[in-house]
Amino acid sequence: MKRLILVAGPSCAGKTTFIAGIFACNPHLLQLLGISNLEEWLSLEARQLDKVNIREINNLVLHYDLLLQHDPAAGYRHIWELFAEFEDIIIITLVASPFHLLLRNSWRLLYCLHEVIFRKTVHKRNKYNKLFSQWNKEKVYLRRGSSKSVYQHWLEYTTGLRTSKNLLFDTSGISLKPVLNLHLQELKPLPPSSMGYQLP
Repeated sequence: MKRLILVAGPSCAGKTTFIAGIFACNPHLLQLLGISNLEEWLSLEARQLDKVNIREINNLVLHYDLLLQHDPAAGYRHIWELFAEFEDIIIITLVASPFHLLLRNSWRLLYCLHEVIFRKTVHKRNKYNKLFSQWNKEKVYLRRGSSKSVYQHWLEYTTGLRTSKNLLFDTSGISLKPVLNLHLQELKPLPPSSMGYQLP
């Protein structure tokens, strides 16, 4: 059976940390997701899907950035293709408060600015592209109600999709450093009422 674990959230919600926890053999996460053999699993970012043939992938953990993958005209990129290909699908949505999203993104923006000013070895065009991308996310998070609206739209979109699990976790309080011993207890599961958009 082909399995997909889709880890979704806007930038700075904790997707990379969560996935790092899976591949560091975190027992809590492996049990939650029903993973017995990590060697059978591949991890990709959604932006890489255009370069691979998903028909050749049996077990996939997908890093899915809601800001980058949402197209106002066409919906969420790759979703229908993924749901047509995989049989057992778990969606994990990582929910962070507007304050934490803005704070984390501001740190990333400052880091990119530091790279542009002080690092001469990195390709200039790449540095400016990254800085421009971070600034665009900063503008989204600075708009009142925008992060909540990102989550509301995603939850509405995924409510009717065929999944074996559809889980939400509050990641506001976790560190986004690659903490490989991340404990599931540090992630607060959000109750079903969150589907009514009572988000932090």
